[in-house]
Amino acid sequence: MAKFNMDKIKGLGGVPEQNENKGMVGAGLLNVASQAQAALQKATIFVPYDKIVHNPMNKMSLKNIDELAQLIELAGLQQPLVVKQTGDGKYMILTGERRYLAIGKLISEGKWNPENLVEVKLQDMDKLNVPLQEYTKELFEVVVTNQHRKKTDSDKYFEAMAWKKIIQEFRENGKQLRVVGYDENGEPIEQMRTIMTTGMDDDGNAIEEDITGMKTQQIIGDKLGVSAALVGQMEKIENNGSEALKDALMNEKVGISLGSKVAGLDQNEQENFLKTVLEKKDEGDTITNDDLRRYQYEKEKASVKKKEEEPEDDLLPGKLITEKQLKADLKKVTKALKANGGIRLDDAKYDSYIRQIQLLEKLFV
Repeated sequence: MAKFNMDKIKGLGGVPEQNENKGMVGAGLLNVASQAQAALQKATIFVPYDKIVHNPMNKMSLKNIDELAQLIELAGLQQPLVVKQTGDGKYMILTGERRYLAIGKLISEGKWNPENLVEVKLQDMDKLNVPLQEYTKELFEVVVTNQHRKKTDSDKYFEAMAWKKIIQEFRENGKQLRVVGYDENGEPIEQMRTIMTTGMDDDGNAIEEDITGMKTQQIIGDKLGVSAALVGQMEKIENNGSEALKDALMNEKVGISLGSKVAGLDQNEQENFLKTVLEKKDEGDTITNDDLRRYQYEKEKASVKKKEEEPEDDLLPGKLITEKQLKADLKKVTKALKANGGIRLDDAKYDSYIRQIQLLEKLFV
């Protein structure tokens, strides 16, 4: 039996004699029926690096690429990428963006032969029939294949908002009539239930969950392994946060907990806070609770100073009449005089005018 050259497989030698179109390694040992069944599952294949493409729907964080590249250089690719095949013969990444970028870095440094094949697991998502629009189905493909990775706050936010949209569509389109019990005659009792697909098992079958009556926050929390309170904070950012705040979260400049506090400010104030703080930060620095407290303290101090510089009208009895106020009150009179070049009054009206002027003089002089 032929032996595999492990150096070739991990990218350190020549091209393995592997036909990527045959599917799984050792496919010749399988009968036709077994091969057909395996094709519906995650098939392990080897494909050229330049046939693998980035998934634009995936907004997961891509940190520590240099360290991962060093690890792959030393030990090879320990975990295959998970991909789906596209109509143009390319393989779009479902999970493994960091590994893909790390291999690309090694190729650019001459440490990985670009002609070598990359081990991937081919996921046939087309056979997963879910009642989702095309855009939402692509989101679904990303989140169900990335559930077990270590997540940053930006990853959690991206997944939470993706699951929120997915759950909403399942609530609208995922209704099924299901048996919920039996009556005294043994006849089935059926009710319309909301059934959500949550992934695929090792055999390629859909994993379904009854979410009838469950709160969306609870479902998202279960999927992410976080509390409903943290989901609530993410929803506050989604609903009240400015685009600047959401960008700061996705770029890992601010965490979820602090982001929810910033979302309590009006959107102009959010943008002003983020701009003011980030201008003083180095590239790798993040915004902290101390930054927010300091900003609010400075804002309050400026407000107090401004108030001290203004006349404290409210501390004195009565109403303050300024020159501006008097001009505003007499605006209609002066406008009429100007338009008519003055107004001629008879003796009685003139006497009344003089008395009113004298009354005003007594008020202010």
